[in-house]
Amino acid sequence: PFYPPPSPTLLKPLGDGLKEGFAAPGADHVGERFPDLATEENVFYYVYGLLHSPEYRRQYHHNLSREIPRIPLVAEGERFMAFVRAGRELGDLHCGYERVDPWPLTLEWSPTARGLPEKSRFRCPRRMTWSGNMRNRDLTTLHYNRYLTIRDIPAEAWDYRVGRYPALKWIRNHQWQKTDPRTGLISDANEYSPDPRYILYSFARTVRVAMETLRIQAELPPLWS
Repeated sequence: PFYPPPSPTLLKPLGDGLKEGFAAPGADHVGERFPDLATEENVFYYVYGLLHSPEYRRQYHHNLSREIPRIPLVAEGERFMAFVRAGRELGDLHCGYERVDPWPLTLEWSPTARGLPEKSRFRCPRRMTWSGNMRNRDLTTLHYNRYLTIRDIPAEAWDYRVGRYPALKWIRNHQWQKTDPRTGLISDANEYSPDPRYILYSFARTVRVAMETLRIQAELPPLWS
Protein backbone atom coordinates (compact mmCIF):
# COMPACT_ATOMS: atom_id res chain seq x y z
CA PRO A 1 0.00 0.00 0.00
CA PHE A 2 1.04 3.61 -0.50
CA TYR A 3 0.74 4.17 3.26
CA PRO A 4 2.04 0.95 4.90
CA PRO A 5 1.68 0.22 8.63
CA PRO A 6 4.13 2.10 10.87
CA SER A 7 7.66 0.70 10.69
CA PRO A 8 11.06 2.13 11.60
CA THR A 9 12.30 1.47 8.05
CA LEU A 10 9.69 3.64 6.30
CA LEU A 11 10.22 7.02 4.76
CA LYS A 12 9.19 10.53 5.62
CA PRO A 13 6.35 11.05 8.14
CA LEU A 14 2.91 12.32 7.17
CA GLY A 15 -0.01 13.53 9.21
CA ASP A 16 -1.91 11.10 11.42
CA GLY A 17 1.22 9.01 11.90
CA LEU A 18 1.24 7.66 8.32
CA LYS A 19 4.34 7.43 6.16
CA GLU A 20 4.66 7.17 2.41
CA GLY A 21 5.95 3.86 1.13
CA PHE A 22 7.71 5.42 -1.84
CA ALA A 23 11.00 7.25 -2.33
CA ALA A 24 11.31 10.66 -3.98
CA PRO A 25 13.86 9.72 -6.72
CA GLY A 26 11.17 7.78 -8.59
CA ALA A 27 8.99 10.88 -8.82
CA ASP A 28 11.98 12.99 -9.85
CA HIS A 29 12.68 10.67 -12.77
CA VAL A 30 9.08 10.80 -13.98
CA GLY A 31 9.05 14.57 -13.48
CA GLU A 32 11.63 14.99 -16.21
CA ARG A 33 9.00 13.82 -18.72
CA PHE A 34 5.71 14.70 -16.98
CA PRO A 35 6.44 17.61 -14.61
CA ASP A 36 2.75 18.27 -13.86
CA LEU A 37 1.89 14.62 -13.14
CA ALA A 38 4.89 13.36 -11.20
CA THR A 39 3.55 13.25 -7.66
CA GLU A 40 4.85 10.43 -5.51
CA GLU A 41 1.33 9.02 -5.23
CA ASN A 42 0.88 9.01 -9.01
CA VAL A 43 4.23 7.29 -9.53
CA PHE A 44 3.41 4.67 -6.91
CA TYR A 45 0.10 3.75 -8.59
CA TYR A 46 1.66 3.95 -12.06
CA VAL A 47 4.13 1.26 -11.01
CA TYR A 48 1.38 -0.87 -9.45
CA GLY A 49 -0.74 -0.60 -12.58
CA LEU A 50 2.20 -1.33 -14.87
CA LEU A 51 3.19 -4.44 -12.93
CA HIS A 52 -0.30 -5.83 -13.68
CA SER A 53 -0.01 -5.21 -17.42
CA PRO A 54 -0.24 -8.55 -19.30
CA GLU A 55 1.89 -7.03 -22.07
CA TYR A 56 4.60 -6.04 -19.58
CA ARG A 57 4.57 -9.48 -17.98
CA ARG A 58 4.84 -11.23 -21.33
CA GLN A 59 7.57 -8.99 -22.70
CA TYR A 60 9.73 -9.13 -19.56
CA HIS A 61 8.83 -12.63 -18.40
CA HIS A 62 12.38 -13.95 -18.27
CA ASN A 63 13.75 -10.83 -16.58
CA LEU A 64 11.01 -10.85 -13.94
CA SER A 65 11.83 -14.44 -13.03
CA ARG A 66 15.38 -13.55 -11.98
CA GLU A 67 15.71 -9.76 -11.51
CA ILE A 68 14.12 -6.87 -9.66
CA PRO A 69 11.45 -5.41 -12.00
CA ARG A 70 12.62 -2.61 -14.28
CA ILE A 71 9.90 -0.02 -14.86
CA PRO A 72 9.62 1.51 -18.34
CA LEU A 73 8.08 4.95 -18.65
CA VAL A 74 5.37 5.40 -21.27
CA ALA A 75 5.66 8.24 -23.77
CA GLU A 76 2.40 10.15 -23.24
CA GLY A 77 0.91 11.76 -20.15
CA GLU A 78 -2.57 10.43 -20.95
CA ARG A 79 -1.25 6.87 -21.06
CA PHE A 80 0.72 7.46 -17.86
CA MET A 81 -2.47 8.56 -16.08
CA ALA A 82 -4.38 5.55 -17.42
CA PHE A 83 -1.89 3.32 -15.60
CA VAL A 84 -2.18 5.55 -12.51
CA ARG A 85 -5.97 5.19 -12.43
CA ALA A 86 -5.75 1.44 -12.98
CA GLY A 87 -3.11 1.10 -10.27
CA ARG A 88 -5.23 3.06 -7.81
CA GLU A 89 -8.29 0.93 -8.57
CA LEU A 90 -6.25 -2.26 -8.23
CA GLY A 91 -4.69 -1.05 -4.98
CA ASP A 92 -8.08 -0.26 -3.46
CA LEU A 93 -9.40 -3.63 -4.61
CA HIS A 94 -6.48 -5.68 -3.33
CA CYS A 95 -6.12 -3.88 0.01
CA GLY A 96 -9.87 -3.94 0.61
CA TYR A 97 -10.52 -7.50 -0.57
CA GLU A 98 -12.34 -8.38 2.65
CA ARG A 99 -14.90 -5.62 2.04
CA VAL A 100 -15.84 -6.28 -1.59
CA ASP A 101 -19.24 -7.69 -2.47
CA PRO A 102 -19.13 -11.49 -2.92
CA TRP A 103 -19.46 -12.65 -6.52
CA PRO A 104 -23.00 -13.94 -7.21
CA LEU A 105 -22.47 -17.69 -7.24
CA THR A 106 -25.24 -20.27 -7.51
CA LEU A 107 -25.65 -22.35 -4.35
CA GLU A 108 -27.25 -25.75 -4.88
CA TRP A 109 -28.40 -27.41 -1.67
CA SER A 110 -29.02 -31.08 -1.04
CA PRO A 111 -32.46 -31.90 0.41
CA THR A 112 -30.65 -33.34 3.45
CA ALA A 113 -29.54 -29.81 4.41
CA ARG A 114 -33.09 -28.79 5.20
CA GLY A 115 -33.54 -27.94 8.85
CA LEU A 116 -29.83 -28.06 9.73
CA PRO A 117 -28.28 -25.13 11.62
CA GLU A 118 -26.16 -22.71 9.59
CA LYS A 119 -22.96 -23.88 11.25
CA SER A 120 -23.51 -27.41 9.95
CA ARG A 121 -24.70 -26.36 6.49
CA PHE A 122 -21.75 -24.06 5.82
CA ARG A 123 -19.02 -26.07 7.52
CA CYS A 124 -16.17 -27.15 5.23
CA PRO A 125 -14.75 -30.30 6.87
CA ARG A 126 -12.46 -31.29 4.00
CA ARG A 127 -10.98 -29.87 0.83
CA MET A 128 -13.56 -28.78 -1.73
CA THR A 129 -13.62 -30.98 -4.83
CA TRP A 130 -14.13 -30.06 -8.46
CA SER A 131 -16.81 -31.60 -10.58
CA GLY A 132 -15.61 -33.95 -13.30
CA ASN A 133 -12.30 -35.81 -13.27
CA MET A 134 -8.60 -34.98 -13.57
CA ARG A 135 -8.70 -35.05 -17.37
CA ASN A 136 -11.99 -33.21 -17.73
CA ARG A 137 -12.25 -30.95 -14.68
CA ASP A 138 -15.22 -28.59 -14.47
CA LEU A 139 -13.78 -25.37 -13.03
CA THR A 140 -17.24 -23.79 -12.85
CA THR A 141 -18.45 -26.19 -10.13
CA LEU A 142 -17.13 -27.03 -6.66
CA HIS A 143 -18.54 -29.46 -4.14
CA TYR A 144 -18.25 -27.44 -0.94
CA ASN A 145 -19.46 -30.14 1.46
CA ARG A 146 -21.97 -32.98 1.47
CA TYR A 147 -24.87 -30.51 1.45
CA LEU A 148 -23.71 -27.68 -0.83
CA THR A 149 -22.47 -27.44 -4.41
CA ILE A 150 -21.20 -24.09 -5.76
CA ARG A 151 -22.01 -23.48 -9.42
CA ASP A 152 -21.42 -20.72 -12.00
CA ILE A 153 -17.85 -20.01 -10.91
CA PRO A 154 -16.22 -18.07 -13.78
CA ALA A 155 -13.55 -20.43 -15.10
CA GLU A 156 -11.19 -17.53 -15.82
CA ALA A 157 -11.20 -16.55 -12.13
CA TRP A 158 -8.84 -19.47 -11.51
CA ASP A 159 -6.22 -17.63 -13.59
CA TYR A 160 -5.89 -14.84 -10.99
CA ARG A 161 -2.66 -15.33 -9.06
CA VAL A 162 -1.08 -13.80 -6.01
CA GLY A 163 2.58 -14.23 -6.81
CA ARG A 164 2.75 -17.55 -8.65
CA TYR A 165 -0.15 -19.23 -6.87
CA PRO A 166 -3.81 -19.07 -8.01
CA ALA A 167 -5.75 -17.35 -5.23
CA LEU A 168 -8.86 -19.53 -5.54
CA LYS A 169 -6.75 -22.67 -5.51
CA TRP A 170 -5.13 -21.47 -2.27
CA ILE A 171 -8.56 -21.15 -0.61
CA ARG A 172 -9.58 -24.57 -1.88
CA ASN A 173 -6.35 -26.14 -0.61
CA HIS A 174 -6.16 -24.40 2.77
CA GLN A 175 -9.57 -23.17 3.93
CA TRP A 176 -10.97 -26.28 5.63
CA GLN A 177 -10.44 -28.37 8.74
CA LYS A 178 -6.99 -29.98 8.55
CA THR A 179 -5.20 -32.28 10.98
CA ASP A 180 -1.43 -32.47 10.93
CA PRO A 181 -0.63 -36.21 10.53
CA ARG A 182 2.63 -35.85 12.45
CA THR A 183 1.51 -33.79 15.46
CA GLY A 184 -2.25 -34.32 15.45
CA LEU A 185 -2.77 -30.55 15.69
CA ILE A 186 -5.98 -29.27 14.09
CA SER A 187 -6.10 -26.15 11.93
CA ASP A 188 -9.74 -25.32 11.35
CA ALA A 189 -10.55 -22.41 9.04
CA ASN A 190 -14.22 -22.81 9.97
CA GLU A 191 -13.34 -21.25 13.33
CA TYR A 192 -11.57 -18.19 11.93
CA SER A 193 -14.76 -16.15 12.19
CA PRO A 194 -18.02 -16.31 14.16
CA ASP A 195 -19.81 -16.14 10.79
CA PRO A 196 -20.41 -19.76 9.67
CA ARG A 197 -20.30 -18.57 6.04
CA TYR A 198 -16.74 -17.26 6.39
CA ILE A 199 -15.09 -19.76 4.03
CA LEU A 200 -17.85 -19.47 1.43
CA TYR A 201 -17.70 -15.67 1.54
CA SER A 202 -13.89 -15.73 1.34
CA PHE A 203 -14.17 -17.78 -1.81
CA ALA A 204 -16.89 -15.58 -3.34
CA ARG A 205 -15.01 -12.37 -2.50
CA THR A 206 -11.84 -13.77 -4.05
CA VAL A 207 -13.82 -14.53 -7.22
CA ARG A 208 -14.91 -10.87 -7.22
CA VAL A 209 -11.32 -9.67 -6.77
CA ALA A 210 -10.16 -12.01 -9.53
CA MET A 211 -12.79 -10.90 -12.03
CA GLU A 212 -12.34 -7.20 -11.28
CA THR A 213 -8.56 -7.55 -11.58
CA LEU A 214 -8.89 -9.31 -14.93
CA ARG A 215 -11.28 -6.59 -16.12
CA ILE A 216 -8.88 -3.79 -15.16
CA GLN A 217 -5.97 -5.62 -16.77
CA ALA A 218 -7.91 -6.01 -20.01
CA GLU A 219 -8.62 -2.27 -20.06
CA LEU A 220 -4.97 -1.22 -19.62
CA PRO A 221 -3.50 0.66 -22.57
CA PRO A 222 -0.58 -0.77 -24.56
CA LEU A 223 2.88 0.09 -23.28
CA TRP A 224 4.08 1.19 -26.69
CA SER A 225 2.25 2.73 -29.63
